[in-house]
Amino acid sequence: VPPPEFIPKLHKICKHRGISLVVDEVKVGFGRTGKFFAIEHSNVTPDVISMAKPMDSRLPLSAVVGRGEIMDAAIAAHLFTSSAHPVSCVASLATINIILRDKIHERAARVGDYILKRLNEIREKHQLIGDVRGKGMILGAELVKDPKAKTPATFEAACLVYRAFELGLLVTYVGTYSNVIEITPPLTVSSEDVEKALEIFEKAVDDLEKDRIDKEKVRRFAGW
Repeated sequence: VPPPEFIPKLHKICKHRGISLVVDEVKVGFGRTGKFFAIEHSNVTPDVISMAKPMDSRLPLSAVVGRGEIMDAAIAAHLFTSSAHPVSCVASLATINIILRDKIHERAARVGDYILKRLNEIREKHQLIGDVRGKGMILGAELVKDPKAKTPATFEAACLVYRAFELGLLVTYVGTYSNVIEITPPLTVSSEDVEKALEIFEKAVDDLEKDRIDKEKVRRFAGW
């Protein structure tokens, strides 16, 4: 999560130097962060926005939206494999209408704040978790070997993902050192499922810290 001033300053530099500001909303758009588009948190208007996955509830569709002088700069300069399918377009309109009608983005902000609060409570009890962060319902728990040095706990993250899977929770790890557990539940997740997921997550962390995980199982996966 960038500092609040980062994107506004980047936007200012881009405008000063005549550079287009292009933002990627493929994963974080359509309510995920508590705003309809994540860029809204920064109060800047980008020149181009790319979007896809959540815009039509996972049917094949993508889009690029931008200022007219950019989008019309060349004829047929931008072609997309997943663009303009009529069924996907209808699904996208329905998805957008439901997000706005039911204020799903506002709910994502509230539920995300609660999950972040609970993750911080879990962090206080487990040294393996060096930091938790996020906006809305895209959150991360950074695993470290040493809470002071913040040494990335890469293999431990793989073990935690595997143990959570055994217990019934699907999460993944991301980040430069593959040591951040990504938590991105469905925007429609129930309160009961949130509580269950947090219970499983803490149990997996506890099992990892107390060496109750068969690490040899994890080592068999080349992808780890």
